[in-house]
Amino acid sequence: MAPKSHPEPPSYRLHKGTGQAMVQYKGRRFYLGKYGTPESRERYQRFVAETWVRPLPPSTPADPNRADLLVIELVAAYWR
Repeated sequence: MAPKSHPEPPSYRLHKGTGQAMVQYKGRRFYLGKYGTPESRERYQRFVAETWVRPLPPSTPADPNRADLLVIELVAAYWR
């Protein structure tokens, strides 16, 4: 099987023991709240936007007036 050219983001999953939504990334578990709720899905989307897609360096916040600003940079800046 050929390697994927674009890896998939980590999955939104159920932690059966607690009933919480979670995502596992780089060997760590991040809990997002009660599984299936709009709040936990929003936290998942924020997690993917901030950590997996293209995190911005903490010392350089996105400038919304920049001409080459990526949508993901704008979203990450919004959530900060």
